[in-house]
Amino acid sequence: MSAPVTAEEILRTFLEKEKQKKKTLAVITDLKNQIEKLSNLQMANHQPRDPANEQLLKALDEWVLFLLQPPTTFEIEDGLEEH
Repeated sequence: MSAPVTAEEILRTFLEKEKQKKKTLAVITDLKNQIEKLSNLQMANHQPRDPANEQLLKALDEWVLFLLQPPTTFEIEDGLEEH
């Protein structure tokens, strides 16, 4: 049998995952900003916005929404089973 999971282990795992989420959000935000700068330069030069960039921005927005969701019961139970 495995040792019981302590509250300390659960909290540590939760904090590690939150830290990773923040890092991922920072990378996504930076990437979105760079793409938006490119799109703005295209507009300033009277060029149409690149549809691929627009699709990428939408996909990144979906990732942000996914990352900002609170953990589900399944994720919590899965995290408990990992320990």
